[in-house]
Amino acid sequence: YDTIYLREPSQQQARRVVGLLRGLVEHYHAHPELLPHGAEENPLASAVDYVAGMTDRFACRAAVELLNWPLDQLPNGIDR
Repeated sequence: YDTIYLREPSQQQARRVVGLLRGLVEHYHAHPELLPHGAEENPLASAVDYVAGMTDRFACRAAVELLNWPLDQLPNGIDR
């Protein structure tokens, strides 16, 4: 476990993913009109649900398009 998940490259990858997902949730929470089914009763929960259902590639593409996410800050292994 330590040699796989707790090594620095793995921790860096985790920080990149968490930052990207947080950024998307914050964006959709602030712009619920962009959600495919609106914000319904709880805008934050709707944003979290929507982002949680994204594939990795879709989330990365959305972060680049909506948030101007730097390509060098995308998680490793994502097509650029």
